[in-house]
Amino acid sequence: MFGRQITFFSENKVRAAAGSAYPALLAGSSAGIWYSSDGLNWSLTNKTNHNITGLCLGTNRAIAVSNGNGIFYSTDGLNWTASNKTNDQFYEVCKMSSGRLLASSRTGIWYSDDDGTNWTQTASPGIWPAIDFGNGYAVGGSEQFGSFGGLYYSTNGTTWTVSNGADNWYCVRYVGGSEFIAGSDNGIRRSTTNGTGWSGLTAQYFDDMWYDGTYYVGASFANLGLRYSSNFTSWSNSNITTGNFSSVIKRGSTWYAASGSNLGIYYSTNATSWSQTNKTNGTFNRILST
Repeated sequence: MFGRQITFFSENKVRAAAGSAYPALLAGSSAGIWYSSDGLNWSLTNKTNHNITGLCLGTNRAIAVSNGNGIFYSTDGLNWTASNKTNDQFYEVCKMSSGRLLASSRTGIWYSDDDGTNWTQTASPGIWPAIDFGNGYAVGGSEQFGSFGGLYYSTNGTTWTVSNGADNWYCVRYVGGSEFIAGSDNGIRRSTTNGTGWSGLTAQYFDDMWYDGTYYVGASFANLGLRYSSNFTSWSNSNITTGNFSSVIKRGSTWYAASGSNLGIYYSTNATSWSQTNKTNGTFNRILST
């Protein structure tokens, strides 16, 4: 979008679903959507030549948003159908507990109440790179434009209240309970009040973050690789100390991280030491665990 990949994940995107009809993992990239049954070996789906920037699970479908080609849905994760929204620059997508889907874009927030077939624009202005949902709250991050921009929250996905001052927010993640974490050009913040209030700024620069109850892991856009922390304020280097990374998640006992600078997909069993999968190249935007 603005010189780097935009990547965000939510709890509902990575929780394994019993009897899932999808491959174990899906990944959005600049070349389309990839899939894997074991996290180590990756293949392309039929959705190619589209820059897929966001993925989530709807009620009975997987949903993918793209930077320039609109929104798609799938019942098996391999074959994808275009929704009524076939253009625009979308960055992220999540599902509310009501089943309503929310997608963040260059033209504000869009929503769908029919599992991704039809989309309607809300009255939220500006560029919104980040959105996530948890514990009854949707939290979004927007670009600064004049007096507009910052972190916002909503309980219905259409009416939004500002909770933090103007900045360029690229990452919002729900991590459990009433906790959200967010990242901007100037650092990262944490909220323990469902995104309605935020802690002071910590000088770390991440396109994505994840928390498993023991470690926070950050995917750096500042060519600093993958970093981890037990308290969100003091961060340490993993064995990957260079490169731009665009996403990180954990499925079961294994972490996965995707490179935004043509280094493919990595995995780890402890968050501190990482190895490449068989996908050793490619520019990826996010990973979804079904």
